[in-house]
Amino acid sequence: MKLTQILTVALGLGLLAGVSPAFSSKLHIKNENAKELTVLIQSEGSSSEAVHWMELAVPAKAEKDVVVTAEEMGGKKTFSVKGKTNPITPKGMSSNMDINKNYILTFKDSSLGTECVCELAKD
Repeated sequence: MKLTQILTVALGLGLLAGVSPAFSSKLHIKNENAKELTVLIQSEGSSSEAVHWMELAVPAKAEKDVVVTAEEMGGKKTFSVKGKTNPITPKGMSSNMDINKNYILTFKDSSLGTECVCELAKD
C-alpha cells in the first residue's frame, strides 16, 4: 500500500469513529503587572447556550503559553479572554477571538485597572 492510501484509510477510519480534526488557538500571555494575573478564557455564544471556560494564573512580570481547543470551548468558534489583578478594579478583556487563530495578549497596569492589548501572532 502506498503512503497516500494508508493516510486516506486512516483518515476515513478516524471520521467513521467520530474523530474530528482538533481546532485550537495558541495564546502567548504576557503579564506586565506587578501582581499575579488571573486569566479567564470563556466560550462565546447566546445566553441560552452552555458556557465553557478555563482559568489560570500568570505570575507577576511573567509570560505563559496556553493552547485553547474547540473541544474545551464546547465546540464554539469564538471565545474571550479576561485578565484581572484585583477583584475591585476593571478587567482587561479581548473578545470575539477565533479558535483557529493564534494571539499574543499583553496585560498592563493602567490607572483604572488592567488593560489588555491583543494582537494576532505571526506564525
